[in-house]
Amino acid sequence: MRRLINMLPVFMVFSVMPSMLGAVVLTDADVPMADELPNSHGPVLGLPTGPSLVDPNLAVLDQPIKHADENNSEPSKKKPVDSKPQDNKAKTSATKKSSANITNPKTKDTTKQVDLKNKPDKQSAEKIVEDSNPAPAPLEPLAPEMKSLRDHVRKTLNHYSDQPLNTRDNTAAHILQACLAFGCDTTVRQGGSSGEPINGFTCLCWNYPCGGYNLLELSGKHIAARTGYGLQSNPSQFLAVLALARVPEDYPIRVDDTVRTVEDLVKSEMLSCRAGSDLSFKLIGLSRYLSPNATWKNDLGQKWSIARIVKEELDHAQEPAPCGGTHRLLALGYAVDRRAKLNQPIEGQFLRAKNFIDQYQDYALALQNSDGSWHPQFFKHQGQGGSAIDQVNSTGHILAWLAVSLPDGKLKDDHIVRSVAFLSNQLRGRHYDSLTRASARDIAARMNALYALSVYDTRVFKPYDQVEEPAEAQQQPTEEKVSARTTPRR
Repeated sequence: MRRLINMLPVFMVFSVMPSMLGAVVLTDADVPMADELPNSHGPVLGLPTGPSLVDPNLAVLDQPIKHADENNSEPSKKKPVDSKPQDNKAKTSATKKSSANITNPKTKDTTKQVDLKNKPDKQSAEKIVEDSNPAPAPLEPLAPEMKSLRDHVRKTLNHYSDQPLNTRDNTAAHILQACLAFGCDTTVRQGGSSGEPINGFTCLCWNYPCGGYNLLELSGKHIAARTGYGLQSNPSQFLAVLALARVPEDYPIRVDDTVRTVEDLVKSEMLSCRAGSDLSFKLIGLSRYLSPNATWKNDLGQKWSIARIVKEELDHAQEPAPCGGTHRLLALGYAVDRRAKLNQPIEGQFLRAKNFIDQYQDYALALQNSDGSWHPQFFKHQGQGGSAIDQVNSTGHILAWLAVSLPDGKLKDDHIVRSVAFLSNQLRGRHYDSLTRASARDIAARMNALYALSVYDTRVFKPYDQVEEPAEAQQQPTEEKVSARTTPRR
């Protein structure tokens, strides 16, 4: 009995310890206030209202639609208007060097090499619309700070374009990302960093082994792109990159001795359409290479169209998607823009997509950080968080989508300008100055960011080049004449 009495204090101490520990954990003084939470969690109060990728605004997606864009009627056939190849004088020195060193694999087939930059585009409907458009309105003068931003962005792009990847150390996935960033000006080296330079699309379309991986294979009767490590990261990514770079549909592709064209790859992608699958990149590619109201059947005999792919993407907008859903947003924005450029009515599924994109643009800009970046988890939080390369990755993906889908009048908005400056500064930073030792993740993040800068440069800054160059050409003779008059005769 005495022993039990002596042990009673010990039992009492152990019996109250859980409640004591619980009290310590749940004390109000130790719970962080809303303004004390780390930035990576985003502000607790005052989050901008709008749709989220996980739970989209159903009022936007379920608007009444017309079905005029889902009928079987093909657009009236118009006589195509011939278009002239691009002016070679506008090429940069880097482009001249890369295009001059394009090589073909030595095979028994004698397929003529196609010049990616000078091949006329065969999209007849688009050429009719472009040629019939009225002359653009005069450009407002570019502000000094915008000129400074233009110079910085172009230095950043040139800095990375002068660091070509190579087929020994880099996989097809890396080179595909570079082709996204630099388009038909992409240069890679064969066999190593000092190897012979070739065009990036030539390397991929002719199925050169890259880091031990061949991107293309024969699938049934057609050539298809493989998906997986060292290859395209997402289905139809290769076709989408070809489309974004405006590679013509008759550019040759090959697997061993089988030589086809990009058109054959398009047919392969048409056959593989599946309901419920990721169709984002397929939407980009088929929007580029098919007529706007085309219909077809997949290999299961199911009827498809561009409008159906748009509907599939919108119907699955609430589901998690790669890179925060930015691929889907980019594809929807590209499809709507493509249809507008072809002078097709924005109705039905395309109007539904436009409303969805417009709302998401406002939501994305509201979530942007003050320095122009976005959270590494894209649209889930506001704040910094993660590593610097994570912020480059998320900001690059979001800015690329905005640069493609925003109207011209909003591209000089402070939000977009800050984002462009943020990426350009980060990519020229000390830790991201070279691609030599970059990981696959770093290469992908940087190339997506470079693609965003490239699109912005094309849409915002390049129109001024056509205005400034003639002005400089006119000033040059005048200055020579003044100099000649003021020079004393001997």
